[in-house]
Amino acid sequence: MPTIEELTNILDDKKAEAIVALDVHDLTSICDTMIIATATSPPHLAALADTTTTFAKKNNIEVLGVEGLSEREWVLVDLGNILVHLMLKDTRNYYELEKLWAK
Repeated sequence: MPTIEELTNILDDKKAEAIVALDVHDLTSICDTMIIATATSPPHLAALADTTTTFAKKNNIEVLGVEGLSEREWVLVDLGNILVHLMLKDTRNYYELEKLWAK
């Protein structure tokens, strides 16, 4: 099973910005970890989502869903116990997920 570090590294390799992994297992039952990363443009956002799902599939991680590709501001990749939030900078600043899920 790939580690959170491996997932964040593949996002970093694709030039995602401000990558953060939050341990939220004590705060919610929906997942154990949330990874949040910023994309520089809508095409970059789609590429990061594609990279994430491709990596997951190659590592036998079931992709339960991908939401938000058509809106092109915030894409959520559901990997079960890991949720990957890929957002444009303005969207990320508006929703402030790090504050919402801070312990």
